[in-house]
Parts: sequence; structure tokens; C-alpha cells
Amino acid sequence: MRRFNAMKVFVRPILLFAAAAPLMGRDLPRESRQFLEKHCLECHDTDTRKGGLDLTSLKFDPANSANFSRWVLVHDRVSNGEMPPKKKARPQTGELEAFT
Repeated sequence: MRRFNAMKVFVRPILLFAAAAPLMGRDLPRESRQFLEKHCLECHDTDTRKGGLDLTSLKFDPANSANFSRWVLVHDRVSNGEMPPKKKARPQTGELEAFT
């Protein structure tokens, strides 16, 4: 017969949330902000909004599932080489590594 393990069921999720809480609602790391400013905001700012994406108003809130999903898409497009577009200057390897 299996014993009820309160640590797994109750305590662990609370500890994980407590550890992640300081990260929630924070700004993007400096390197990520610099990457966006250099490679993304020309096309994805409040005025231009290419593809309907305004990165200047997109907060970094991983606790919000919709916000988190949007940032995952941004990350995936950059890491897959889809963004910045081929006709734009490509980020240097170090910049890509810092962002992704």
C-alpha cells in the first residue's frame, strides 16, 4: 500500500511557487532588452506593429499564461532563425545565445 506523501502533494508546489515568485512580473533581463532594441523594435513597436506585435508594450509576466505563451513564440521565432527576417542584419552568435 502506498503511503500518502504530503511533501510531494502540498509542500513542494508551495516551495516552487515561493522560489519563482521573485521572478514574476519582473522586467526582461538587460541582455534581452538590448537584443530587442537592436533587432526587433524597428518593426515591432507601438507605431509599426508588424504582424500585430508590439514588443514595447508586452510586459514580461511568466505567471500569466497568455503572456508566457507570447514570449515563448518570440523566443522560438528568434531561436529558429525566423526573426529577424533574412533581409535584416543577423544577430551575432553571442547576442543570440544571450537572448535564447
